[in-house]
Amino acid sequence: MKQELLILTCLSFLACKKIKTENQPFNDYQARTNLSLAFEEFPIQGTTIRAIQVLNDSTVWFAGSGGNFGYTQDNGKSWHRDVEEYQGKKLEFRSLKVQPNGDVFLVGVADPAVVLKSSDNGISWNVVYEDLTPNAFFDAIEFWDEKHGMLLGDPVNGCFHIALTNDGGDTWNKVDCSVLPPALANEAPFAASNTNIAVMNNRGWFATGGKSESRVYYTTDKGLTWNVSSTPIVSGKQMTGIYSIDFIDEMNGVVVGGNWDKVNENWQNIAVTSDGGMSWNVVADSANLGYHSCVKFIPGTRGKELLATHARASNGPNGISYSNDRGITWQSLENRGLITVRFANRNLAWLAGKNKIARLTITP
Repeated sequence: MKQELLILTCLSFLACKKIKTENQPFNDYQARTNLSLAFEEFPIQGTTIRAIQVLNDSTVWFAGSGGNFGYTQDNGKSWHRDVEEYQGKKLEFRSLKVQPNGDVFLVGVADPAVVLKSSDNGISWNVVYEDLTPNAFFDAIEFWDEKHGMLLGDPVNGCFHIALTNDGGDTWNKVDCSVLPPALANEAPFAASNTNIAVMNNRGWFATGGKSESRVYYTTDKGLTWNVSSTPIVSGKQMTGIYSIDFIDEMNGVVVGGNWDKVNENWQNIAVTSDGGMSWNVVADSANLGYHSCVKFIPGTRGKELLATHARASNGPNGISYSNDRGITWQSLENRGLITVRFANRNLAWLAGKNKIARLTITP
């Protein structure tokens, strides 16, 4: 969301291969009740990191403000860091995607709104898509497979900017407004933690917020056509709505968010679906930490366990919370000021925020 860029100065996980058992019945898994967390933090000064991607147990990419991007290949012992500019400006990176073939995509959100691609581990970059109009704002990028991907941008004149690729990101074509549900007034995605898009098989979802309504748009044909559903997530203010969305399979998903301006408000800010995003039900109403920036299903837990972050790049209340019953109840775990999270496996996650990345080991 463009307004958020003006107020704030985050991350897409390569879930290399979904564990096949995720689609088995939820009650086949005994969820953990008490987690023990061990953090190791790595300073990455001078940037707010909203986009990370975990490739394996030891390799993590990141992208942030001030044109910063980089990676570790040795579990954080050393970090490669670089800065990318375009048209003489350091780009504001809010979204990142690393493909299985090694292609890397970075999204500069605005001024300019641009998509960069590298096929040599970030040594060189090519502009593969851009929108230099004053109102352009790119929120996120995601891929269904090595060929098919989508770019999401804020709506202009009631039409969301969705561009698709079918050649691995070399060329992109904007989806015609005639096949998109019209955006409501003051409705847009939030580019807070690079988790406002979720994809699985041929399906995809993206979430919105704002003054009008908080909604979820969904596709069953890799972005060619779209429908939209209303959600009960809070709306009515510029910074209210859905900030993060995740799915464990084609039917079961979760959205989180709230009021960025009043982070302690904890009602109508978590909802779940069991019908692929067509309908949503509020859970944990008035019984959670408040505003959420990111939520992720923990892999290998059959959709029962989730981890959520509660933080802004600016100062204010923050934390990490855990659910072992698909979001119905939550436990407060840590206060770390981390905005976004991605998992390598059931017991290992990476998080990031302002000036830092953290490695999280979970036991038992």
